[in-house]
Amino acid sequence: MRLFTAIELPENIKNYLSETQQKLKQFCPNANYSHKQNLHITLVFIGECDVSQLPKINDGIEKICRNHESFKISLNNLGSFPPKNNSDGYIVWTDILPNSNLNDLRNDLTEELFIINILKEKEKRGYKPHLTLSREFKTTEPVKSIFSEIDFSVNQPISVNEIILFQSVYQNNKLTYKNLSSYPLKNGTN
Repeated sequence: MRLFTAIELPENIKNYLSETQQKLKQFCPNANYSHKQNLHITLVFIGECDVSQLPKINDGIEKICRNHESFKISLNNLGSFPPKNNSDGYIVWTDILPNSNLNDLRNDLTEELFIINILKEKEKRGYKPHLTLSREFKTTEPVKSIFSEIDFSVNQPISVNEIILFQSVYQNNKLTYKNLSSYPLKNGTN
């Protein structure tokens, strides 16, 4: 099983991001765009796990969620990660405004999953919360100039009331994320 923890997005935010993807398609129609139902904010990528580890994972996530209050986050700007080589395109994303509650939750989840021996090592890169909108975004135009042509402003905060444990699965040659469990935060609802 290939697992990760994430924040699920409300439908209105997914709709807005899907509209943004349509605008991006005017500049790069052949990019690999994330499916609307797959849009999420990853907290901790767990990776391959045996099904026998699920009870331990569930206990660890529940423990952390009991100690964190619900909070709000906001989307920020469009951005991109550069291609790894000349044949790759950009990864286009929107980032999240800095949020200490989000960072604390992610750090505590990482630490707990490491302590209970689910994660073999801690992520060495700093956490950069974002939503991937597309991969393989290839263009001759500077990416920043494309972003400046797209009106991107989400003025609605996103309530984070729960964490989801997802499994990555391929169904009909399409990557989908199956919700295995949801874990309410303190004062959250699921």
